[in-house]
Amino acid sequence: MRHKISVKREKNSERKPTPATSKGKFRAASAFKSKKKAADYSYSKLEDVIKKEIDRINLYAAILDCSGVYYSKTAGKHICTVKLIDDTVNPATSPRRPFVTTTMFAGAATRLPQPPMVGSILRIHRGQTKKNRGGFQLNCDVGIKGAWTLFDPRDSVIPIDKSSKTHTFTAKDKQRLKRIREFANEFFEENPQPSTTLEEASQSTKEFDTTCYILNIKSKGIMTHLLLCDTTRVVKLDVFFNRTMHLSPLSVVRLRGISYPSAKTSSHLRFNDYSNILNIPGDYRSAKDLANSFKSKSTSKNVLEEIQYYLHDSDKPLILGCPSDKKLKVVSLRDLYFGDLLKSNHRVFRINVNVIEIGPKNPSDWICAMNKRTKDQVKMKDALDKNKVLCKDCEYYLKLQLFVKDRAVKTDNNMYMIFLCTVDNRGKEFIKAPTGKKKPDEAYVKKLKRIYKILTRPWTVLDCTIEAVNTVEGQPIFFLVNTELKLTCIIPHCIHSAFSLLLICHHHYLKGCLLYTSPSPRD
Repeated sequence: MRHKISVKREKNSERKPTPATSKGKFRAASAFKSKKKAADYSYSKLEDVIKKEIDRINLYAAILDCSGVYYSKTAGKHICTVKLIDDTVNPATSPRRPFVTTTMFAGAATRLPQPPMVGSILRIHRGQTKKNRGGFQLNCDVGIKGAWTLFDPRDSVIPIDKSSKTHTFTAKDKQRLKRIREFANEFFEENPQPSTTLEEASQSTKEFDTTCYILNIKSKGIMTHLLLCDTTRVVKLDVFFNRTMHLSPLSVVRLRGISYPSAKTSSHLRFNDYSNILNIPGDYRSAKDLANSFKSKSTSKNVLEEIQYYLHDSDKPLILGCPSDKKLKVVSLRDLYFGDLLKSNHRVFRINVNVIEIGPKNPSDWICAMNKRTKDQVKMKDALDKNKVLCKDCEYYLKLQLFVKDRAVKTDNNMYMIFLCTVDNRGKEFIKAPTGKKKPDEAYVKKLKRIYKILTRPWTVLDCTIEAVNTVEGQPIFFLVNTELKLTCIIPHCIHSAFSLLLICHHHYLKGCLLYTSPSPRD
């Protein structure tokens, strides 16, 4: 038996490779292929692009600006237009041809680059140079032939984004990336971009370029509301939420190709479909020039009165509100609405929240009037109507709603409401409410507008006490009680302090953004 077994072993050893052995050979072959040397690409400069037609070109360049992604019916694809510069083609060395326009195509919008910052480094493989309007334009058809890789303008060899799942990166690529980064940082630190003030541009509906600050950011649904300012004016701009996720308050902003909708609408700006928003580091020349411009005496007084509500000289939030019972433990809105806190007999809670909005938006509508005899309730403007019988026998009070959020519910889509109604003296210590039949004057309305701006600032946290009151349906609503709003030293009264605070904030928040809009998608 032993002899037979040995013979079988010899026979088995002479057999042809089994499928398992073949798989082993296949794995060895694939491993050998993975160790294959990466393709060594040859890279060109932008000056080569503007000289002749090239079927396949590879290059590294810095992004001067970039349009948003839009769909072209003519091409049947999504398109974005990128303006590229390097040490051979840029506004400083070649004013006649300050940049190279690159048009990128793709079947899906997600396959096109959307750089988060001015100065980001874009690598293009297998681009194509073609004649366009007497010059040459670089095209990149992503997915068909071309590919791109996007890098941070500061450091890291890990791409921010790329068009394919894999990409090549050798030691030579690392040196190329280092050189283009050094050029980009030096260029943007020394060369400011031309700017028109918001006041000058408001005289017409033509497109203009300007540099300003983002004072405030509010998101509502799919839209984001931006409050912008320079030394001459404060304006508003509505942008889709997905274009503003990388923005932060008190950052420098570059707006290019923006326009006013009409001569009468001078408080809002227009944002087109192919517009885009890019961050700008605070040490760039344009950001420094804007910060220094607020030192001049030409700054509008109306601008100073507006911006002082949004300035903050610290990285920490400012706590407003003074609860009468500070021994109460702070609870979150998630525990309050979705936990078991309301099942207990305790009905008074302490919360720390951000005020997103206050309703009604017009503070003068917070003031209401009630006829003590008939219990009729109207707004103050109706009570002051001489044709109304109510105006002869009414008492004034405040009625408003605070829409709030805290850290626990910051990411959900719900909005949480707190009521303030002083008709039965509940919460009267929070905002000093009008008493008796004395009519509130314009100074009181102006004070309410000031409180509205302070409470809705992005870095303000309201520390307050609320009381749960059951409704007829059994669902509790919350009223603000036993909290005093202290506004002492919140608003700088000295005009020069607004300058110093804005400069301090500029150094705290080094990020900014560029809003780019071109008159034509191919411009």
